[in-house]
Amino acid sequence: MDIGTVISVVLNLLAFILTLVGTYVMVKGIDADEHLAADGWGSIKYFTVQSNLLYGIYAGIFAVIELVYGSAAAVPAVLYILK
Repeated sequence: MDIGTVISVVLNLLAFILTLVGTYVMVKGIDADEHLAADGWGSIKYFTVQSNLLYGIYAGIFAVIELVYGSAAAVPAVLYILK
C-alpha cells in the first residue's frame, strides 16, 4: 500500500469510530441535559445526525475495501457518488 492509501484508511477508520462513539453518546443520553436537544433514539430524527451516520457507514465500507484490495482505486464509483 502506498502512503496515500494508508492515510485514507486511517482517516476512514477514524471517521467510522467517531461516528460509533457519537451515536453511542447520543443514544445513551450522556450529558444530554447540557448539550443535546434530544436524547435516546429521538436524536436520530434530525437530518444532521442521519447524514453523519450515513457518512460513518460509508467511511467504514471504504476502509474495508481499501484494506482488502490495497488501493483506493478498487472502490466502486457508485460508492463515491453516495459518499
